[in-house]
Amino acid sequence: MSKNALIIYRDVGGLHCECGNGEVITDANPTYKKFYFTWSDKGTKGKASGYCRKCNSELQEPQHRNAPLGRKTALLSEFGDPPQ
Repeated sequence: MSKNALIIYRDVGGLHCECGNGEVITDANPTYKKFYFTWSDKGTKGKASGYCRKCNSELQEPQHRNAPLGRKTALLSEFGDPPQ
């Protein structure tokens, strides 16, 4: 399994992987197809975890970051704006 990190960009709703795979949840795309993503409510806070279907990354908790310059534009042009 790959060690690529899964990332949730704070300014673009969706999941992204260091391998280049990305997916934004939109009205036209309400569920992830390029990732397996689940929420566990075990424990007091719960935990989100997932893996990338492209590089078969290990199941992990995504990191939260701001999107790098240019990446946000590329993701939004490919997937459209997230729901409001």
